[in-house]
Amino acid sequence: MEHDAVLQGGELTGWPKLMAGDDMMLHWMQETKRLGKKVEGHFPGASEKTLAKMMLFGADCDHEAMTGEEVRTRLLQGYTVSLRHSSIRPDLPKLLQEIHELDIAVYDKFIMTTDGSSSSFYENGMMDMLISIAMENGVPEIDAYNMATINIARHYNMEHLHGCIATGRFA
Repeated sequence: MEHDAVLQGGELTGWPKLMAGDDMMLHWMQETKRLGKKVEGHFPGASEKTLAKMMLFGADCDHEAMTGEEVRTRLLQGYTVSLRHSSIRPDLPKLLQEIHELDIAVYDKFIMTTDGSSSSFYENGMMDMLISIAMENGVPEIDAYNMATINIARHYNMEHLHGCIATGRFA
């Protein structure tokens, strides 16, 4: 965790053990936070109560929302929401449609992920594909690009180095 190339702890699949009192898992989450790094959740189907507890334990982001309502619940708990579009779960178009039906039109807490897809999934691109999908589904162009660039840099506290074209930064 102390290496500069490590940006986050997680994907926190063992969260039920944490909720049951696993002190070692809690220690590692606290250590991750002490080092100023993020904790990525893995909370499919989690209730609002579970999401609140995981936020209090130190989780920052989750990529397991499968409906617009689950996205909204994560936003209301303060999470950055990583919208997933992967070879196993190509959810991005559906999520964006449902987000818009819920009148969510501010994209600052959204990032996007391909969630470790198989190599054949990337034949049509990586983040450029997600940006196109976002724009095709009603996300304004600047917000679609921000979800794949500056929002990610901000989330990982790397805005001073990455995320935009500016002096001293890598776009």
